[in-house]
Amino acid sequence: MQFDGITKAVVSIASNRIQRITFSENPLLDPQGIEDKLAYVWKAAELECGVDEEWTSVIDSYVGEMPTVLR
Repeated sequence: MQFDGITKAVVSIASNRIQRITFSENPLLDPQGIEDKLAYVWKAAELECGVDEEWTSVIDSYVGEMPTVLR
């Protein structure tokens, strides 16, 4: 996927964090837990980058391409 600079930064930060959570800290999240963690890491990435970046269908598709443990 191609994202503009700031979106790419937010997506990268959020995806790294969710991978760390699901692979290292809590690999057995239920679907609601995954949604909650996605919302949390997305907001944290937005704050870190100093933006309010909308979660779009393109980002959702990108996340959907990650390993199935994330969805």
